[in-house]
Amino acid sequence: TLPVTFDSGSVSLTNILVVGGNVHVTGSGTTLNVAGPSGALSTGFNLLVDGSAVFSMTGSVSVSGNATFASSVVNAGMTAGVLSVGGNFTQTGHAQSFQASGTHLTQFIGSVVQTVDFASAGAANSHFQQVLVANAAGGSVTVPATKELFALGDMSVSLGALTGSGRVHVVGNLTAAAGITLTPRHLGIEGGMTLGGTIAPDTIEWLGF
Repeated sequence: TLPVTFDSGSVSLTNILVVGGNVHVTGSGTTLNVAGPSGALSTGFNLLVDGSAVFSMTGSVSVSGNATFASSVVNAGMTAGVLSVGGNFTQTGHAQSFQASGTHLTQFIGSVVQTVDFASAGAANSHFQQVLVANAAGGSVTVPATKELFALGDMSVSLGALTGSGRVHVVGNLTAAAGITLTPRHLGIEGGMTLGGTIAPDTIEWLGF
C-alpha cells in the first residue's frame, strides 16, 4: 500500500492513475488537474487537499475513503467530471476551497454512514454542483448539527437515506426514488421536488417562490 503525494509543481492527469494508498495534494503553488475526458484518479483510501494547493477536475476521481478539501486558497476548477466518495466529505480552510460548477457531479456511494461537513457552505462559498446519493445497503448521507449541505444544481437520492441534524439547501431540483427516506432537520429547496419515499424534516423551506 503506497501513498502518493503531490507537493510541488503542476501536474495534469490525462490518463488513469490508480493509487493503492492515500493521495495528498499539498505544498505552496502545487496544482493537480484531473483532465477529462480520459483523465482519472482512483484511490482505495483517502484524498486530502491542503496547504495552498489547487485541485481541479473535468475527469473522474474515485475515493473509497474520506475526501477532505482544506486548501488555504480558492478551488473553483471543478467544472465537470464525477467525484465519487465512499467515506466522509469535509471542507475547511479557505471559505471557497471547494466550489463545483458546470456539470460537475459529486456522488456518495459508500455502504456506511457518510458525513458531509462544510465549514463554509453557500452559493458564494463552498458548495457542490450536482449531487447523487447512491449508498449501498445500510448506507446513508448525514449532515451534522449547525452544518449545511449546499447544492448549486440538482440533487438526487436513488439509494440509501439523507439524514442529520443540519441543513440541506438545494438550488435546483430534489428527486428521491421510491423507498427513500429524507430526514434532515432543515430542508430548503429553490427548484422542484419529486418524491417516491418518505420525507420528514422538522422544517421545509420553499425558497424559489
